[in-house]
Parts: sequence; C-alpha cells; structure tokens
Amino acid sequence: MEAADLNPDGTGVPAEAGVKKAALLKFLRHLYLVGERGSQQVWILSTPAAYTKYPQCELLDAKASFLTVKAKLADITEKFNTTTRKRLGEATQLGLAWVEAAKIVLTRADSDAQSMAKVKRWFASDTTSAEDLNQTIKSVLAGFKKMANSLNGNLVVITDLPQKRGDSNQEYTIRSHQQ
Repeated sequence: MEAADLNPDGTGVPAEAGVKKAALLKFLRHLYLVGERGSQQVWILSTPAAYTKYPQCELLDAKASFLTVKAKLADITEKFNTTTRKRLGEATQLGLAWVEAAKIVLTRADSDAQSMAKVKRWFASDTTSAEDLNQTIKSVLAGFKKMANSLNGNLVVITDLPQKRGDSNQEYTIRSHQQ
C-alpha cells in the first residue's frame, strides 16, 4: 500500500489514483515468466483464486475503504500453483508441435491418402461431400495457422478469466488436475 501512496492505516476512502497504482502492483505481483525460447517469452498471470475480476477492477470495486483494499491486496492464494504454471508454460511448446503436425496433415490431404484418411476420421462423416470436406480443410487449416502464429509469437500471456470463475459452464479446465 505504501508503494502505491496509500496509507495502510488510513481511514475513509482511498484516492482512486492510489488504488490504481496498487492494482498495477498486484497485477505484477502475480505475473510470472515461465518460459523462454529464442526471442519468445511465456508469461502466466495467476491472480488470487478469490478474485472475480482482474486486479484493477477488483480493487476499484473494493475502494470503499483502506481496510477493504488492504484485504484484497493481502490475498495471495493464486489460481495457478507453481506446478500448474510450469505445465502451462510447457504446454505452449507441446501445443505448437501438435498444431504444426495437424497443419502438415491438412496440407497434404489432397495428395496423400493417409493424410486424407486422418482428415476424414477427424472432420467428416460417411455423408460428407468432397466439396464440404475441402471447405472444412481450408477452414480448419486457417484456424491452425492462427494458433501456430499465436503459440510461436514473441509474447505469450496465459491467464484464466476471473470473471468466469464460479460459472459451472466454465469448469472444464484446471480443477480436475489439482484434486
């Protein structure tokens, strides 16, 4: 709080500028460099698990008093533990390898029977026409190219969406791996 020009023993409502500084410091406190490859850096933002918003919005919502801001800043139980952050960083490499492999299969599908068999198994049914299959190949290949560009970019930042926490429709990510 002192680094953000907020008095930890203050009374009343803290200044918004100070709360914003504190939020930036909170954001940086939970940002980790988890991997580097060439000029690429992979960062993980692991905000407190109790947060339902990113730090700035979370702290601005709590700015009714110094005490509530202080409590939010003191919360350090993060969404992603050390092991999970490491695995997420490694997953970018594995994901890129799989994306590149899928691109090769999709690119070769028109001239390689094995590749076409894989594409049909992944994306077609018995009733899919050749025209529909070719359109699907183009569309899916375009998507894999976008994924490869993202995973191969100079800066990759991974975070969850705090605003989706508690939404039962979004509970398909990390929970099963940590139990």
